[in-house]
Amino acid sequence: MKHLLPTTIAAVLLVGCGEAKQSATPEAQPVEPVAEVQLVEPVAEAAQPEPPLVKLEAPDISIHEAIKEGDIEAVKQHLATGTDVNAKDNYGQTPLYHAARHGQDLIVELLIAKGADVNVKDGGGDTPLDKAKQHSETADLLRKNGGKTGEELKGVEPAGALATDLTSLSPGRNEVQIKHDGQSRRLIITTPKTFGHQGPYPVLFCFHGAGGKAEGQSKRWSPHADERGLIVISAEAVQPQAKWNFRDKFHAEEHDDVGFVLKVVEALITNKIVDPKAVYATGHSSGGLFCYRLAKETVLFAALSPMSCGMVKGAHDPGEKTKPVSIMQVIGDQDKSFNGSSNPKVTMYSAAKRIDVWRTFNRCRPDPVVVNKGEEVVVYTYANQSGIEVAFCKVKGQGHHIRRDLRDIGDSAALDFLLKHKRK
Repeated sequence: MKHLLPTTIAAVLLVGCGEAKQSATPEAQPVEPVAEVQLVEPVAEAAQPEPPLVKLEAPDISIHEAIKEGDIEAVKQHLATGTDVNAKDNYGQTPLYHAARHGQDLIVELLIAKGADVNVKDGGGDTPLDKAKQHSETADLLRKNGGKTGEELKGVEPAGALATDLTSLSPGRNEVQIKHDGQSRRLIITTPKTFGHQGPYPVLFCFHGAGGKAEGQSKRWSPHADERGLIVISAEAVQPQAKWNFRDKFHAEEHDDVGFVLKVVEALITNKIVDPKAVYATGHSSGGLFCYRLAKETVLFAALSPMSCGMVKGAHDPGEKTKPVSIMQVIGDQDKSFNGSSNPKVTMYSAAKRIDVWRTFNRCRPDPVVVNKGEEVVVYTYANQSGIEVAFCKVKGQGHHIRRDLRDIGDSAALDFLLKHKRK
């Protein structure tokens, strides 16, 4: 419409010129006056319709699983679509529990900023801070935001309730049920006949293989309670899965087995039942793998002896926070994991490689002391200047389940090894 004004002016000028001057050419026809053209304000362009809003949808993965995977973008998407920041999973645990357990500090900060309850309790009375025991930076972050342990919220010293239960132990076999991580956990505790008359005692934790129960390892190791003057604790994995969480994200269901064991150890120490410098562990197959995790992630054990098992590449290699610790591997040279293995979920080091990994980490000398325990059992021991040792007990011609007489020799060698080490 802007071109109308020049056109109108030109027409008016043309009419004016015709009146002022005659032309030599034949008489011009009169020109009809041009109707006055009103100036029209430019019309604004029609408003375009707003594009439809894209509705955000929660991702397919649950917020709890996203945290286990460390997928912070999926967590953000959940929160943006209104997922309850304090939603509990089937085990009564909120997203913050999982973030704390896995040391996901950025996710912890995000959840707290969105209103996560830092002191929410699960079915076992534990808080997110209880789950963060293996991650000091995460624990510090929770405490800065008001986080407390379940026991602190009850106004008693940590592990006090469990310690009270343990005061009822008597000489011989005891069975204890405790609640941890929303699950009922079972212990068979065998004490020496002298229990109650002296102490504190050294303690040996035993972990069964996949599919097992506490009875198996208790039967195997409890006779040594009187022979060696120690407390034997056969711990049971959550049933019916009956597998130890030797590595996160491996089993379909994950349980806080490390936190469970630490809770028991701390209770025993608090109640002055065990010597804090003489806490030991052994385990068969899945239980042996769990021993490697304890060696890497905890500082409470003076020595450990994984048996008839592999060692997971990446998951069990000593890390920045790992402390030097003595380890003896007992394994048959025909065991399925002796030469290492690999599948889509996990790669196992060979027996020789795992010994080399821990020998190097502990700065042990490369030349071992070799001792033959009969014709079929050989022990290779590497030591450092501080007395930390890494030992390899090889049982010739034996597979995953070592023949009973040879197993007894290996068990005796393991106990000799364990009990000579004290945590400094």
